Amino acid sequence: MVLVQTVLKPSRIPSRVEEGKPFPLGATWDGLGVNFALFSVNAVAVELCLFNEDGSEELERIPLPEYTDEVWHGYLPDATPGTIYGYRVHGPYDPANGHRFNPNKLLLDPYAKATVGKIIWDHALFAYTIGHPDEDMSFDERDSAPFMSKCRVIDTAYTWSRKEQHPEIPWETTIIYEAHVKGFTKKHPAVPEHLAGTYAGLGQPAVVEYLKDLGVTALELLPVHHFVDDGYLLDKGLVNYWGYNSIGFFSPEQRYSASGSINEFKSMVASYHARGLEIILDVVYNHTPEGNEKGPMLCFKGIDNHTYYKLMPDNKRYYVNDTGCGNTLDLTHGRVIQMVTDSLRYWYQEMHVDGFRFDLATILGREPWGFNESGSFLDSVRQDPCLANAKLIAEPWDVGLGGYQVGNFAPGWAEWNDRFRDTVREYWKGDEGKLPGMAACFTASGDMFNRRGRRPWASVNFITAHDGFCLHDLVSYNEKHNHDNGEDGRDGANDNLSWNHGVEGPTSDNWIISMRERTKRNMLCTLLFSQGTPMILSGDELGRTKNGNNNTYCQDNDFNWIDWVGITAEGRDMIEFVRRLITLRQTFPILRRRRFFTGEWNPQLGVKDVTWLTPLGEEMAPESWENPNARCLGVLLDGRAQTSGIMRPGTDVTVLMVMNSYHDMVTFKLPTTVGGIEWQLFVDTNQPLLTSVPSFPYGHEYVVTGRSFLLFALRPATKAPNLVRMAEKAFEDMAEAPSEIVGVDEGVLGSSLGSNLVSGSYMASAIDGSILGDAASSGGGTPAARRPSIAELVSGAVSIPSGADGGREGRIMSVRSASRSPSRSRMPSIREPGGAGLLARASAVPREGTRIGAQDAAALASAEADRDGGATDAEDGATDADADALDSAAAGDAAAAHDVDDDLIGAPLEGIDDTGDAGAGVTTLTAAGDASLTEAVTESPMDLTNPHHA
Repeated sequence: MVLVQTVLKPSRIPSRVEEGKPFPLGATWDGLGVNFALFSVNAVAVELCLFNEDGSEELERIPLPEYTDEVWHGYLPDATPGTIYGYRVHGPYDPANGHRFNPNKLLLDPYAKATVGKIIWDHALFAYTIGHPDEDMSFDERDSAPFMSKCRVIDTAYTWSRKEQHPEIPWETTIIYEAHVKGFTKKHPAVPEHLAGTYAGLGQPAVVEYLKDLGVTALELLPVHHFVDDGYLLDKGLVNYWGYNSIGFFSPEQRYSASGSINEFKSMVASYHARGLEIILDVVYNHTPEGNEKGPMLCFKGIDNHTYYKLMPDNKRYYVNDTGCGNTLDLTHGRVIQMVTDSLRYWYQEMHVDGFRFDLATILGREPWGFNESGSFLDSVRQDPCLANAKLIAEPWDVGLGGYQVGNFAPGWAEWNDRFRDTVREYWKGDEGKLPGMAACFTASGDMFNRRGRRPWASVNFITAHDGFCLHDLVSYNEKHNHDNGEDGRDGANDNLSWNHGVEGPTSDNWIISMRERTKRNMLCTLLFSQGTPMILSGDELGRTKNGNNNTYCQDNDFNWIDWVGITAEGRDMIEFVRRLITLRQTFPILRRRRFFTGEWNPQLGVKDVTWLTPLGEEMAPESWENPNARCLGVLLDGRAQTSGIMRPGTDVTVLMVMNSYHDMVTFKLPTTVGGIEWQLFVDTNQPLLTSVPSFPYGHEYVVTGRSFLLFALRPATKAPNLVRMAEKAFEDMAEAPSEIVGVDEGVLGSSLGSNLVSGSYMASAIDGSILGDAASSGGGTPAARRPSIAELVSGAVSIPSGADGGREGRIMSVRSASRSPSRSRMPSIREPGGAGLLARASAVPREGTRIGAQDAAALASAEADRDGGATDAEDGATDADADALDSAAAGDAAAAHDVDDDLIGAPLEGIDDTGDAGAGVTTLTAAGDASLTEAVTESPMDLTNPHHA
């Protein structure tokens, strides 16, 4: 069937419409009017459709008068931000040749910066008549506008703080935390009810500070582009919860917005940047919800189907389906590449996000002959100067032929390493023959990533992700339990490499509970002490469960909402344990090297960077690796090894890690090595929260409990302050003062803070001078006569004067020392000099006579040790210039500055309205009422046969 739509006559074009410009694409307000520009190669006419404020009534259809370089464009001088619009595109309806134009269908602007309304599933949304014998070759004449969401013109102006900038945390210190906007905050008791599950809720101080204190450096959000709920899910009372069904690559998903303004998203980003944390977006540029030839017409299919999608070369009626979702965007076409790169630049430059994780990224590099790491799109991103500092993470597979491409992306990209995930799961459930694989895991899978100058950080290591079992379920279920998804158990992966420890699901058996907790600790140690970039799934650190459902893509409920109030005692211990692990990773640079290990003897330096040991304390022989029954392995990382391209010895800590996946005890002989006097034990997963750091001599035969992980650090011969002493001090302080979670633990909030947070002036992120209480932010407070050296702070030789916090009380933090007064404020953390990275959690500004917080003591001294190339001496006493140098080295970490004030945060959520004039009135978004805060705080490589994969 071939139908060609009638070209609109010029006489119908309203006289007020001007020619406009073909660039930029989309709807652009210039302060006087709005320019509309839409790309289409094969269209014969385009109508701009204007609607009333809520999009319920179509007011006018205006043909775009000009066509330049395949772009239809026009300018409306009387249009303003807040204008609701869509398009109708005329052209041939010839599915056999790839054309599906149907002007009866209202279409979204691919460049729309905001949308209004939801799609209401109806047969009118389809370009063909459902039930017609000719199927998609038929032509439907019903108007789809009543059932479509619409686009909204916005004013992108936003008042960012003059201090706002991308933190640009070095890759080697990056720790990613994967979370969902709604699931992370929906049940958080410190988030006001009307902000729960929104961008504003995510920017609440208690939420931001929880992550800061945990020690992670980047929050990776599941998709926030405007997406669509599948009709068949809605029919079953379910939704597309994860959001991997994007249709608006420039528009924030409106269901997560409390205010309806895109500025709410910007304010959330500002709140994280103010604390030195990055925001990474999970983006889906590989397919759209328009599906295959029988799918709906919402946007691209009606604008220029032949151009936007890959079609079967021998029959263009049908779509290439390398995504498993019905269609595949054609990222070999220049205009499609332009759209996606424009989207990336918009989110990085305008919305200030810091990086992107690309769903099914192999699609992005597919050329007609297969995957090409230098494919058109990948090359365009790589050479784009605007994205030069953005973090780029690939999910390196798709369902097409040759889709598995782990390790094959170009330099500059990081990649999800599913081999790490699978090997770690197999090893800790006791599978045999896994030692060689574990060795690769500990060394950032150099066999795949060590090429063309790539660094260890290119391997993004993870054990769990949104797709598949969460960590608690991984050790609690042998089988998936997905009956609530309404697919009779067909969805989700069947081979999860999980182990329930003897009972399927919940149990009251204390032995099983303790073994499950130990296995989780073992996996977390492996994750956080391996080279590469670790990624933690939100809630894994507090024992969250999804009740055995390994495919919760459609569950907008307790399956995915983190239960902060219901955190168990085991969950609280696990939070503390993870904080300790992250502290060690950030304190000991050898756990996050910038260079791959060689495993070879360096005769010039007389050192071997990594040595693999048997339980006898001897180096592994080739036959040892081949023994399928070997399940205990020692990993010796020598701190004297070369750390850069310059041939000189390192000054790092020497670390010994021992892992035993055997079910019984193994005696491990601690090796003799150079540069120290004894081994200090920092981690034993059989004793998760050590109250002290015991020491053991060379040759000591340590009894390693079955299924456990150990980390020792070599105590240097010198008595000067050093990294080992730092870590020891941090652990001792943690043991003395366990953490509490603001908004969850009873009695944490001070009175003045409580009024500010719950019923007072919530300013986007609420991290400003009035809440942080930094003296410099208001000019208040009594300056100290001399700023103490870092070594003095670490050793406890000096304390912070009582006036240093400006006399303010009632500040908010999320994880704090239980021994400290709730009213004590915090000082911002700093970053290590020389690009060594973001330091551990924010430290307290204690009152007179108290010591600096444990993790920050370790972090601060680590910075000084890195700067000075080794140990520092507490008795030397750093000068003001020394301390200032450390502060100034914290480029990109706004929290490092001691002048945090209202200007740091950016615009409030309300008042700066993107539908009106820039800088319109400023009002604060407040929480209603006086809410009280209650106590408490896959697979292979994915289920690629599941159309609802991520």
